[in-house]
Amino acid sequence: MTFPNFIFGGAGKSGTTSLYHALKQHPQVFASPRKEPMFFSFVDREPAEIPPEDRPGYEVAVKTQSEYEALFAGTERFIARGEASQRYFSDAYALAKIADTIPHVKLIFFLRNPIERAWSHFVHFRRDEREASPTLLGALEGSIPQSHIYTRTGFYAEWLDRWRERFNADQMYVGLFDDFRADAERACQEVYEFLGVDRSFAPDTGLHANISGMPRNWAAREALRGANRVRFILKRYAPGMDRSWMHRTYTSVFRRLLVRPTMDAATREYLLTLYEDDIRRLETILCRDLSHWRAG
Repeated sequence: MTFPNFIFGGAGKSGTTSLYHALKQHPQVFASPRKEPMFFSFVDREPAEIPPEDRPGYEVAVKTQSEYEALFAGTERFIARGEASQRYFSDAYALAKIADTIPHVKLIFFLRNPIERAWSHFVHFRRDEREASPTLLGALEGSIPQSHIYTRTGFYAEWLDRWRERFNADQMYVGLFDDFRADAERACQEVYEFLGVDRSFAPDTGLHANISGMPRNWAAREALRGANRVRFILKRYAPGMDRSWMHRTYTSVFRRLLVRPTMDAATREYLLTLYEDDIRRLETILCRDLSHWRAG
């Protein structure tokens, strides 16, 4: 069987896409050309078992073992071979499947202030017209199936406890988006060391992706739709191509067309109350001072 020996499991909106591109550049690392196969979230599950909020992922996921193994066929020469599916971090089903299938795998998680992460996720869904509510609080109070996705992932201590029940501490690398933003090259080198590859390799860390924000106007919205259609076609029909130029182009375009909404005080206060206890538990787990998260 050909399975990965590392999994970059999220959490989403925490710089994971940028770091994944840095991993792909390393000559001793094979990163699946399909970044988010989501295999362990949906393997052995029937469509009727999938809750409404997870159906979009189910429709595009790799669901058979043969298809999943094909992603890593012929990659034995690489020291590190892996994939990145952000949803794994807060998916109990995926956690169990990974533990049962590849119990010795190395796990990489990057975490971002859960208040900012929830807001970024909401703005991203608004940008892509997947969220109808004009406010995050309205979305959380409504019955829209995906509403709980905004907050579920942010209980980092709770989810890390679950992963630590099934995996040894030396199998897990937990980084912070704060560190990646402050010194991306150093953050990448620490991940390289964790994977057992040459940490002296200097990646291009300027490949940002998944920029959140709202279109400035109608024309900007139409331009974004066109850019997303092109990106979807290239990802689907040319998965193995070097897309670094594409990411740079889209980043430049997106920065010009998007404006980032500011979180209102009521939303921030709600999220702080929601996450404060979990943040304090996370400080103990990581032995890190995260008071700046609580301060907003």
